[in-house]
Amino acid sequence: TICEGDTANLIFKVKDGTAPYSITYYYYNETGRMIANTISAQMGELQTDGTYIIKQRVMPKTTTKYYIQGIVDSKNCFPDAATAYDDEVTVYVKDKAERPQVITGVELVCQGADDIVYTTPKVATATGYKWTVPDGVEIVTGQGSNTISVRFGTNFESGNIAVQALNDCNESQEITLLVSASYLPKYQMEKDANGDILTDPDTGEFVYKDIDGKPSNEVRSDGGQVKFCQGETGIHFTIPQISYASEYEWDLPTGMRIVNGLGTSSISVVVEDFVTPLKSSVRVRAKNSCGNGEWSEPLDIEINQLPKINAGKDMTYCPATDPATIEIKPLTTLGANEQ
Repeated sequence: TICEGDTANLIFKVKDGTAPYSITYYYYNETGRMIANTISAQMGELQTDGTYIIKQRVMPKTTTKYYIQGIVDSKNCFPDAATAYDDEVTVYVKDKAERPQVITGVELVCQGADDIVYTTPKVATATGYKWTVPDGVEIVTGQGSNTISVRFGTNFESGNIAVQALNDCNESQEITLLVSASYLPKYQMEKDANGDILTDPDTGEFVYKDIDGKPSNEVRSDGGQVKFCQGETGIHFTIPQISYASEYEWDLPTGMRIVNGLGTSSISVVVEDFVTPLKSSVRVRAKNSCGNGEWSEPLDIEINQLPKINAGKDMTYCPATDPATIEIKPLTTLGANEQ
């Protein structure tokens, strides 16, 4: 058995006679026509049983049966002769795996997408398939079959998905499909002269772009204020514009309420009058049709109670004869900037 395009040796065993030998064999081609060939050969390889082995290389296009017609030596005699096992031999030809014709599947895919299917029509001569995927893509199931399910990483950008058909004879040429990313929201990053994102030499993490003295993934407040009072208004929080964002989701502590800018990168907030004093944080993330971006770094804040004054019990006095003294003591101790 050989593969399409390969060669095989016809083996003739000859005993006695005088070299060179004239060997005639024949076969029927794919159209059914008989083809006869005559070769001239020397003694060949001597075997222990006194016979000589003579080989003739052939390259049939399809499975072919070869027949020996006759052997004549140099003296026009007919020595004892046979093919390797009998007066005929069959050379079986296996088809090579053909190249797949097409890959079907999503060509514009969201970063982070999972269970995305790619398939190629079955190839008749294939017994298996070999898929390759670009950086940032993982084959989850189906390797070896004509259909795979893949997972895209959150940093995938673009690349070719490729497949080859396989069998015992060969790996076919590959067919490819270019797949590009539809981006998740991304913070602005520091880049080098080549446009590549910089990484911290100590941690290996990506470096966020510095905007107004702060990394792009940090929330800001007016004047850097982080301490607020019950009932306070005119509070503003912002985040630098996030790439590929269609809306923004703010996460505020209980008692803070957005009054302007909902869904945007800049919001106005009030503190409810009777909110319980607390220490918490403010954070935000961007969203688009592909999903949610990463949460920002939290901005730690405090909400404090307003000062209370107690003048004591009510009393009656006569201003002319009974002078009164009123002493005011704070019930809550606050910082100087919180009075």
